[in-house]
Amino acid sequence: MQENNIFLLKITKLLKEKGLTQTDLAKKVGITQASLSKILSGQNSTKVITVQKLAKALDVPVSCLIDDEQITSKNSNNPENNNSVYELIKDFRRCMEDQIKVINLKIDSLRNEIIKN
Repeated sequence: MQENNIFLLKITKLLKEKGLTQTDLAKKVGITQASLSKILSGQNSTKVITVQKLAKALDVPVSCLIDDEQITSKNSNNPENNNSVYELIKDFRRCMEDQIKVINLKIDSLRNEIIKN
């Protein structure tokens, strides 16, 4: 376990606050405890959907798990230790951008239908 892994620290803090174990969380998310442990330790990268499931299982917004401000806090002395978290943030932002594009396309489509009618 890396001491500066902010993602792990956030999850650990939330587990403690909620009185849950990693095994409990893994079950709620639908993954094995071993998989969760690897994700939290940075041994495995994770998909945005898994982060969304983690946030839902912990009853917190996704931003609570990947907030930039806390990742770059003074508790994180070496950014290289947080590569998996930074990659996760990039993936999440890309996902959000893609979702916004889809929503805008749907809005345009609806707008065009309304104009036609």
